[in-house]
Amino acid sequence: MAATANDNDASMRLRLLIRSPEETALAAAALAGLLNGGDVVSLEGDLGAGKTCFTAGVVRALGGTAHVT
Repeated sequence: MAATANDNDASMRLRLLIRSPEETALAAAALAGLLNGGDVVSLEGDLGAGKTCFTAGVVRALGGTAHVT
């Protein structure tokens, strides 16, 4: 997994290169630990890139049980 971040005022842009579902879950849990109420996360990627898998990982890390589709 590789990451880069650029600070721009109150926003941050982070680009991740994730190579497996296991890395996706780890990255999602790490991000979940940094989130505060009101934070907004935008995911970009081609179909099949892992956006839903990442979102499900964040939900699980935050204690949610909802099925993510």
